Amino acid sequence: MKDFPGHRLHCLTRDLCDWTHAEQAEAFCSAGARWIQFRMKGAKLDFWEKAAIEVGEVCRRHGATFIVNDSIEVARFAEADGVHLGSCDALPGEAREQLGPDAIVGATIHDQLELATAVSEGVANYYGLGPFRSSPTKGNFLPALDPAEMDLMIELAGKIPVILIGGITRFDVPGLIDRGAYGVAACSQLFSGGALEENTKAMLAACARAVEKAA
Repeated sequence: MKDFPGHRLHCLTRDLCDWTHAEQAEAFCSAGARWIQFRMKGAKLDFWEKAAIEVGEVCRRHGATFIVNDSIEVARFAEADGVHLGSCDALPGEAREQLGPDAIVGATIHDQLELATAVSEGVANYYGLGPFRSSPTKGNFLPALDPAEMDLMIELAGKIPVILIGGITRFDVPGLIDRGAYGVAACSQLFSGGALEENTKAMLAACARAVEKAA
């Protein structure tokens, strides 16, 4: 299984905004981000695949890791670096079988049961743990993680990197890195005020300072 790329900030694209997904990816990459998760919901397959190709081209031009959210099929079609799967998507094992040993496979976990399942399968390169708090991107479909529960799941994940997600701001980053999280994923915070590049730079800087302090 391929080693996990050392990017502490995962930038998620989103629907229903003033920029195409490719334009969002360009802004993130221009700000210095090197992990882009292409997240499109409810689109027809041909439109989804076209947008994925465009985002992939941006990522390759910048040397950024390109991850497709939800769909193994779209990830394979766009020759993405990997896929991130939620609890309602295909299993990580299916992604590994279809995308091969070098693909990056991420798995969303919300509780200890989901974590235990992911650990036993032994396929995921990293876990996306959340929600840290409710966010405009995800809504309130799940309660925020209890801090003690979050700490325990980070510990139980062992050597597999844990990426926290859910309403995270740059001010949260130091505490999360200090608690053992490998990094953070962000979406709504990066779009605040329409300042994609500025917000991304601020989040990257927070990650860098937190990692340096924790070293």
